[in-house]
Amino acid sequence: AREKSYKQIAAAVAKIQEIKENINEGLKFYVTLQ
Repeated sequence: AREKSYKQIAAAVAKIQEIKENINEGLKFYVTLQ
């Protein structure tokens, strides 16, 4: 059971990192449009 929750946490962290990167890319793009 413990290993499964570690995997879920790892997946959630990876998802958050991906979202952060997407936000950063979006902000950079937005700034270049200014």
